[in-house]
Amino acid sequence: METQLFNQLKEKEQPLTEQVAEQISTLIIERHLSVNDKLPNEFELAQQLHVGRGTIREAVKLLVARNVLVIRRGRGTFVAKHPGVVDDPFGFAYIEDKVKLAEDLLEMRLQIEPWAARLAALHATEKDIEKLLSVNASINKKMDQQEDYFTEDEQFHVTLARCTSNLVLPKIIPVIIYSVYQLRQINCSSSDFFNIQKRTRETHQEILDAIICHDGDGAEQAMIRHLSNNRQSLEESKCPSRK
Repeated sequence: METQLFNQLKEKEQPLTEQVAEQISTLIIERHLSVNDKLPNEFELAQQLHVGRGTIREAVKLLVARNVLVIRRGRGTFVAKHPGVVDDPFGFAYIEDKVKLAEDLLEMRLQIEPWAARLAALHATEKDIEKLLSVNASINKKMDQQEDYFTEDEQFHVTLARCTSNLVLPKIIPVIIYSVYQLRQINCSSSDFFNIQKRTRETHQEILDAIICHDGDGAEQAMIRHLSNNRQSLEESKCPSRK
């Protein structure tokens, strides 16, 4: 008998489309598929699951909506960048007071990221450190060329979270990334933006140096300085006369 990718679907109260979506998710987990890995085509999935191609299409739509899969026209269906993690899981985009939002996100980050930096220093592998060095070099290059470095800054925080070996922490990265984005939007209009960049470069390097040395205390304190600088910049943007 031909080996099948999935268990045969059983009668359940759960809608068939949901069952198929779960089976596709199981495939991703069991085969250790990650970003940019391609799924079998619609015809193959329908045969293996003994369902119609229309059911496969609806299941794929569900998983696309949940940011598990992405469809690339003419190429097929692939695993998403952060499967199951949406960019704005808490609807921050609909909060009107963006400055208060930025303040509250920073307050939350001050409770989490220093601890994360400590974990990263304790658990980072040589490969993790190489990735952090590469990302940090890209940030500095973009700063030197006066180009937007938001994507690289985002990657710095994502990579640091992965260095912790904590399974939960990378899942809350979208919240941290939204905070980084919000601060960028506010700081870009600041007349002191050059000094903000300078402080960011310095504290990123301090965090990185501590992680390279596997210095948990140093990484934690460097992250506190980094976030405190962000909070100071935010306060100054609200009250320019305080500069």
